[in-house]
Amino acid sequence: MVVATPENYKNTSTLFTIGTVPHPFTMAVLTAFRDNIDVRWIRRESERDPWLAKITQVLLGTGVSGAPRVIKFKEAVASEHGRYHSLWVTPEKELPHDLDWAFGFSIPRNATDTGKSETPVPGPERRPKPEADLKDGPVASPEDMKKEQELLTRAVEFGRARSEQEEKLRGAIEAWNLADTEAWRFARAFLARSRVERLKWEEEEKSYAGGAGSERATSEGWGRWGDK
Repeated sequence: MVVATPENYKNTSTLFTIGTVPHPFTMAVLTAFRDNIDVRWIRRESERDPWLAKITQVLLGTGVSGAPRVIKFKEAVASEHGRYHSLWVTPEKELPHDLDWAFGFSIPRNATDTGKSETPVPGPERRPKPEADLKDGPVASPEDMKKEQELLTRAVEFGRARSEQEEKLRGAIEAWNLADTEAWRFARAFLARSRVERLKWEEEEKSYAGGAGSERATSEGWGRWGDK
């Protein structure tokens, strides 16, 4: 199985897309690579809706406004094709705990020793470094990765509790990035709706599981494709 991290979304049945939809503030601090952005920086130095423009560039090209890009993104998330070929999450929250439901199979939670003898392999220091694929974007240094994690933590904290000044900053950055904000809100709402659908499905399926309830279905790895 090939895993890639392209910067553009491709609408094809041969790919399953796992997309991260950042809030405009998260996108801004990661783009500027600093956490002290202000309204002046937003209006004079930042682009409008940079995230949505980039991921839909292959589909719509350049010179297209935010409205048609939002429509195309919503199709990628919630259309009959999109909902079974993609999963869209937001970086400000932890990954959903019901990924088994999204993928249609049980995800191993703990790696266990199979007891099989394997051919010795060289240690990490002796293994050749994997070559980076230019299509996956630039490779971040350890220092940059640490900085990105700090900025993401700052973005998460910004979303939880804000001062009056930070509230104004949020309003300004959302107004400057209306399309990106709409995409972020839609992704969150659709993910929440999917969870409600799963809970409703488990409640309805209890009677077909010998009265054991959804806990038994989950523990036995039925997922949503289980044979009842």
